[in-house]
Amino acid sequence: DITFRTEAACCLNIFQDNFDLKGIPYTIHGSIGISISPQDTRDTEDLVVYADAAMYHIKRKTKNACCFYSDMQQANEPS
Repeated sequence: DITFRTEAACCLNIFQDNFDLKGIPYTIHGSIGISISPQDTRDTEDLVVYADAAMYHIKRKTKNACCFYSDMQQANEPS
């Protein structure tokens, strides 16, 4: 998980700085959802669905972040 988190952080760092296009400043935010085989599933279609669910989960909480499907599942478990 550490390697995936590091790579996701590198990708999100690209969006840290504003950029200027024809004199207009822009800000872009990114969200990354990650699912891992075989821990989450071995089915490729489900991997995409799980990563998508993780991405939307983190988008609802914050900007410029990543979320693992497994972390999302643990957060949603009743205590």
